[in-house]
Amino acid sequence: MTNTAKVQAVTVQGQPAQEHNELAIWTEVERTDNQFTKAYDNGSFKGTSINAMWLVKQCTRVFGPAGKGWGYTIVDERFDEGEPLFMGNERIGNSKIHTLRLQFWYVLDGQRHTVEHYGHTPFVFRTRNGIKTDPEASKKSLTDALKKCLSMLGFGADVWMGQYDDPEYVAELSQEFSEAKQAERAKEAEEKALSRHEQYIQELTEYRERMEAATTKKAIVTLYNGAVMLAQRNNRQNDILSIQKFKEELLEAMDAKRRAAAEAKTETTNQEQTA
Repeated sequence: MTNTAKVQAVTVQGQPAQEHNELAIWTEVERTDNQFTKAYDNGSFKGTSINAMWLVKQCTRVFGPAGKGWGYTIVDERFDEGEPLFMGNERIGNSKIHTLRLQFWYVLDGQRHTVEHYGHTPFVFRTRNGIKTDPEASKKSLTDALKKCLSMLGFGADVWMGQYDDPEYVAELSQEFSEAKQAERAKEAEEKALSRHEQYIQELTEYRERMEAATTKKAIVTLYNGAVMLAQRNNRQNDILSIQKFKEELLEAMDAKRRAAAEAKTETTNQEQTA
């Protein structure tokens, strides 16, 4: 895979790339949203697993889209033999573990950097119900290796460093992320409301312009009805009164223009008769 040239430098924590300190990325990504974690117990080890797609999203947030700001290459993969497996007293083979070595790359300050790590998954193994084979071992090893590579940069560091074993820390973290999400949802709602308002104003302005350009009373009234329905859908009662007043002014102006035209025609006729 070729190096990426002249890629825009990433900005971490709102600071220009050249002002990064050595822990800038780590500090930004070390805290893990507990909504995307899951406790596990495989019988011999207990821990906390981080949702892989959430990590990918955080990676994209920091470095940019996959394939542009970050990516990976599978350097090597193999099946390692483990303990002997027996069926009754007969040895039928050995357990197998899928091992994958991954090279993770990312672009920072216009330069490409790499991190390598391993992922491991049981492929053929003994269970309480007999010998099993995992057809998704390769995919699981890839995910495992990717998580470990990202951990080297600080992603999910609080989980890896055991801070998730402290219930008080997890509770504070949950509150922090909850408040951040509420603020984000409020901002999104505000932006949507503003967008709807701007669209409404544009449509209402178009109705007024078309009413003003109309040449018949019927056209003015038809457009007026459309504008009133628009205002009602947007719960803008004051605008309905304004639109009604605008319609009446246009109709009155149209009547006045027609009266003036009729009076001018009558005056012309009288002058011709007098002559």
